[in-house]
Amino acid sequence: MFNFKFLILAIWLIIVLPAFAGPPEIPADLNLNDYSRANSVMNDITRYWQDEEELAGIAVAIFDDKKVIWKKNLGKADTNKNINISDGTKFRVGAVTTVLTSALVLKLQELGLLNINDDIRDYIPEFDIKYHDNKQHKITIKNLLTHHAGLPISILKDSWVERAIPVKSILPKLKRTYAANPPDLVYGYSNLGYSLIGIAIENITKKPFNQIMRQYLLDPIQLHNTFMLDEKADKAQLAVGYKEEKMRSGLIPRDVASLGLVSNMGDLVTFFQNMMSRNSGRILKNDSVNKYFSSHNNSILLDVDKRVGFGWNVGGLNVKNAGKIVWRTGSTLGFRSRVAILPDKKLGIIVLSNDAGAWKAAEGIVESGLQIYLNIREELSDQNKINRPLNEKRFHVDKFLTSYNSMLGYIPIKDEIDYFQANVLGWDVQLVRDTSPWYKIEYSLFGLLPINISWIADTAVRPVKIATHDGVIAKYKNRQYLFAVNKSLNEPDHDWKSRLGEYRIINSDKLLEEMEISTGELVLKNNYLFFKYEFPNFLGFKVDIPLNPISKDVAIIPGLGTGLNESIQVVYQGSKQYLEYSGYLLEKLEKKDSVFNFDF
Repeated sequence: MFNFKFLILAIWLIIVLPAFAGPPEIPADLNLNDYSRANSVMNDITRYWQDEEELAGIAVAIFDDKKVIWKKNLGKADTNKNINISDGTKFRVGAVTTVLTSALVLKLQELGLLNINDDIRDYIPEFDIKYHDNKQHKITIKNLLTHHAGLPISILKDSWVERAIPVKSILPKLKRTYAANPPDLVYGYSNLGYSLIGIAIENITKKPFNQIMRQYLLDPIQLHNTFMLDEKADKAQLAVGYKEEKMRSGLIPRDVASLGLVSNMGDLVTFFQNMMSRNSGRILKNDSVNKYFSSHNNSILLDVDKRVGFGWNVGGLNVKNAGKIVWRTGSTLGFRSRVAILPDKKLGIIVLSNDAGAWKAAEGIVESGLQIYLNIREELSDQNKINRPLNEKRFHVDKFLTSYNSMLGYIPIKDEIDYFQANVLGWDVQLVRDTSPWYKIEYSLFGLLPINISWIADTAVRPVKIATHDGVIAKYKNRQYLFAVNKSLNEPDHDWKSRLGEYRIINSDKLLEEMEISTGELVLKNNYLFFKYEFPNFLGFKVDIPLNPISKDVAIIPGLGTGLNESIQVVYQGSKQYLEYSGYLLEKLEKKDSVFNFDF
C-alpha cells in the first residue's frame, strides 16, 4: 500500500532542500584581534540557527580562562508566560552533568576518600551484576568514569519520575541484570555507571550526593545557581523544555550523577574557567586537571578513533589549529546542551537550549564559534592532526558482509553490480565506492530521486576486521567510529518460537509515555528472531532488532557499543511468562486483545 507520508516527505524535500542555504560562512579574511567582526559573525550564525531550527530559546557564551569574550541570549524561557532567555535562565544540562561529577571524583581522590583504580565493590559491597561467562570482573571507578565498565546503558524503568527516588533503588535490579560486556572491551555509554559513582560517594561520606557536590565543588567555586535536580529544588528562572513547540513534562531523572544538573550560563562559565586556569584558586591540582582533560582509552582497539576522558569526549570536532579539544553533549527531556573546551588554548564555548530540536544547532555553533575566535587569536597552522588512520593492511577488508547489527538495528546488505545496498531503519541507501577503502552513502527517494541529506553526505563507511570482529567503521568529521558489527545468530528453539507475537508493556512509566512507545512484535525472519517496533513521529522509521537466543530464557541484542549486547530475559509470574528488558515487562497479546480494536 502506498504510504502518503513518504509522498509528503518527497514534496517537502523537493521544495525545501534546494532553498537550504546553510549557515553563514566563516570569513576567510578575519584579522587577528578583530573581535568586533568576529562578534558580528557569531551574532549572524546564532541567529541563523535559532531561526532555522525554530528553537524555543538558546544561550551561547564564548570565554577564556579570565573573561567572557562574547555571549548571546535568544528566544523564550517560557513561551506561555512570554519570559525571555536571560543571563539568569537556568537549564537542565543532561549528560554535561558527568563532567562535574568527574571533577568531584578527582577532588575526593585528592582528599584521600577514594581511588579511581579501586574496584567499585570496595565502596558498594552490595553491588552485583551477572555475566554471561559466569565470572566476576573487576570494575574500577575509572572504568565507570570513561564508560568502559561494560554496563547496560541504563535500567530504563523508573529512570524518569515525578518524585525523586533513591538512586540505590537500582542495586536490587542490577542483581537480576546481565552486563553487556566485560570491562575495557569497548566504549558503551552508561548512566548506570555514573549512578554507581554517586552511590559510592554517598557510602563513603554518609551524606546525600547533592550535598557532597555542593560541599566540595559548587560552593568553593561559588556556583550558587547550580544544583542537582529534585522535587525540592529551587526552580526560580528554570526554563521550560520544549519539543516541536510543545511543552515537555518536568520529570526528574533518577540518575542524578549523570543527568541531574541544573545551572545557568554564568555558573557554567565560572566552573570551566576554574578548570582552565592555573591560579591558586583552582579547585583541582595540576595532576588532577591533566587527568581530567586527557584521553584514557588509547589502548582499546575497538574504540577505533573515539577517545574519551573522565566524562569528556576527546577530539572529534572539526576545528583547525585547536590542539586538544574536549567536549560533552547533554540531552534530556526538552533540553539540549553542548560544552567544548580547548585546554591548551584557554578557550571554551557553551550552548544551552530549552528545545529538544537544538542538537544540530549546538553542534554548528560550537564548531563555528571555536574556529572564529581561534582565527582572530593566532595564525593558523597544520599542527592539528585530527585523523589517525587505521593500519590499512591489518584492517583491510574489501567487501561488506551480508548483514550487520548496530544501534540502528539490523542492517542487511546486498551486493549490487556497481554498489552495495543497505537497509537502515526501513530505508534503502546505496554504498558507492569513493576513495579506497571508503564508500560514500547515497539515498534516492523511491529509488529514483537523489536526495542530498547533509549528515549522510558528510559520512563515509568501510568494512573492517578488528581483532576477531567483522564490522563497519563510519568516518564523520575526520574521525573513525565503530558503527556496526557482524554477529552470527542462533536459530531459536521451540520455547522461543512459541513466544512469537505482538507484545505490550504492562508496567509502563512516565518515560515511555513521553516516548509514546507501548507495543512491539516478536517475529521470525529467515528463521531468526527479531523484535520490531516503529518510532512514533519519525516518518515511519522502523527498527528490526535481532535477538540472539543463548538459552531457553535469555536472548542478547547482538552488537558492540552503547545499548548493544544487552539482554532480554523471560521471567515467570505464576503460570504466566513475560519478556523483560531494562526493567520493563512485556506481555504477549492474544489475538482478541490486539491494541487495534475497532468497533463498527
